[in-house]
Amino acid sequence: MMRWLIRLLFLFFVLLSVACGGATAVTPPPVQNEAVAMATAVPETIAPTTTAVPPTATTISPATGEPSPETAPPATAEPTATPQPPVAQAEPAGPGGLVKIAVLDALQQDDGQERLKWARLAVADFNAATGWDVELVEVDTGLDATTIMAAINSVINDPAIYTAVGPHRAGQIIAAAPMSDMVGLPHLVFNGYPGLAQTGGANLFRLAPTDDLQGAAAARFIVDTLGAQKVFVIVQAGQGTPGSYGYELYTSFEQALGQAGGAIIARVPVAADATGFSDLAAAIAASGAEAVFGADTNAAQGALIAQALQATGVDIPLVGHYGWADGQLTAVAEGAYVLSPAPALADPGLAQRYEQQEGPFGVYGPLAYEATMVALEAIQRVAESGQLNRAAVAKEIAATNQANGVLARPLAFTSDGNLQDAQFYLLQVEDGLFKTVRP
Repeated sequence: MMRWLIRLLFLFFVLLSVACGGATAVTPPPVQNEAVAMATAVPETIAPTTTAVPPTATTISPATGEPSPETAPPATAEPTATPQPPVAQAEPAGPGGLVKIAVLDALQQDDGQERLKWARLAVADFNAATGWDVELVEVDTGLDATTIMAAINSVINDPAIYTAVGPHRAGQIIAAAPMSDMVGLPHLVFNGYPGLAQTGGANLFRLAPTDDLQGAAAARFIVDTLGAQKVFVIVQAGQGTPGSYGYELYTSFEQALGQAGGAIIARVPVAADATGFSDLAAAIAASGAEAVFGADTNAAQGALIAQALQATGVDIPLVGHYGWADGQLTAVAEGAYVLSPAPALADPGLAQRYEQQEGPFGVYGPLAYEATMVALEAIQRVAESGQLNRAAVAKEIAATNQANGVLARPLAFTSDGNLQDAQFYLLQVEDGLFKTVRP
C-alpha cells in the first residue's frame, strides 16, 4: 500500500515538472512587439464626409496664405504612391445633396447688401424650380485687398462651394485670384478694370464691359441721341491721377466728345463728402450747357445733384456714369440718364417681387441675380453628367451661351473670361424705374 502511494507521489512530481518546463514554449509575444505590429499596419481607408456648417461674416477663419490640405496621412504610414493635391468634392448634387455657392462682397455697404439680396432671391428661385437645396454662403470681404484674404481662405477650404459671385473690387479680385486658381474655384464678377483679363486669374468670368468703353459710350449718346454739343462735366476732387477711375473716364470722354463734334465748356470737381449742390446748379444754369455729365461722384451725390438742378429750374439732360445707376437716383431723378454695364431688368414680375420685399434697386442687383443663375445652372449641368467638381463647373461657365437671359441680353464669354460683345447701355429713370433707351 505504501509502495503504491510513493509511486503515485513520484508520478505527480514528474508531471508537474514537465508542465512547468513546457511553459516557456507557449509564452505569448511581449506587449511591445504587438504595439510595433499595430503601428506598421496599413490603416483602413475611410471616405471623408462633409458637414455643412454655414460660415458667416463674423466667423471667418484667419487667412493662412495657403489653402489647408483636407486630409494628411498618418505619420507612420508608408505611402504607396506619389501624394496628389486634395480635390475638393461634395456630396452628390441634386435634391438632398450638399452644394454651396458663395457671395463675396462688402456686406456692410448698401451696394453690397443689394447684390446679396438679389443673390438670395436667385438661389431661392433656383431651389424652388429644381427641388435642390443649394446653400448660399455669405462672406464679408470688407473694402480692401487685405481683408479679402481671410474671406477667400474660408471659401476655398470649403469643398462644397463650387463657385463664387464676387468680389467686385479690382484690388480684391487680383489679391484673391492666385489662391482661387490653386483649387480651381471660378468667380463671376462685375468689375470694369481693363487689366483684370491679364491679372485676375484663370477662373475669372466678367459679366460687365471694361471701363475704357464707358467714356466713348457717354459722348456718343450725348451728341448723337440727345443732340447736345456743349457739356458741363462734374468730376470728383482728387481723381486727377492717370490710372484712376475718374481720370481715365474723363479723358476718354473728352477725347470721344471732341471726335463727335462736341466740347466741354466747364469741368468742376466735387469733394467726396459734399452734400450741398445749389451753387453747382446755379453755375450749370449760367454756363449755357446743353447737357451735364457726371463723370464721377457717388450715387447719393448724383441724386442730390439731380434734386438741386430741379430746384433751380435747370431743364437740360443729366447723364451719370455707372456709379449713379442706383435706386437712390430712381427715387428722385425722373428723366435722368445713367450708363450701365447691363440693360435694365426686363422682367417686371421679378422687379415687382424684389421691390415689394426690399424697395428700390439699381442695376448691380439684377447683375448679381444673373451671375448667381449662371453659376447655378452650370453646376446643375455638370451634376447631371455625374462628375461634379470645381474644374468642371469652371469649364461649364466658360461654355455659357445664352441668347436672351434674365437681363434680355446675349451672354457668353471670350477665351480670357471677358464678356463677349460687351457694351455699355444707357438707361433712363421712368416712373421710378430704370428703362433701357440705348442700344
